Amino acid sequence: MTGIHNKAKYMAVAEDISEVAVGLRENTKNLCRVLKDNPNVSGNLSKIQSDRNTFINYIDGFIRDLHNLTTESFNSMILTEVERQNSLNKKRQQEKETALHAKQL
Repeated sequence: MTGIHNKAKYMAVAEDISEVAVGLRENTKNLCRVLKDNPNVSGNLSKIQSDRNTFINYIDGFIRDLHNLTTESFNSMILTEVERQNSLNKKRQQEKETALHAKQL
């Protein structure tokens, strides 16, 4: 990749890769915490396999984007996942508040 235009695309792709790496680390931490909290081996195994298949699909899409030098589908996938994570965090916060309120009662 030579030229300023391609370098800009390269930098954008490198930034996307670093964002995915951060997300992967976060998901790995969450997975470890869930596995420690819930030692249901068969249920955990099916969840791990499902997550692995989803991750493989993400990587396949990312590779297609790299070949086409685009990031639109990758960006939309990331935005969808961020929205899902935010929703999950809100639900967790509501659950904590509800548990605290129930404890106070």
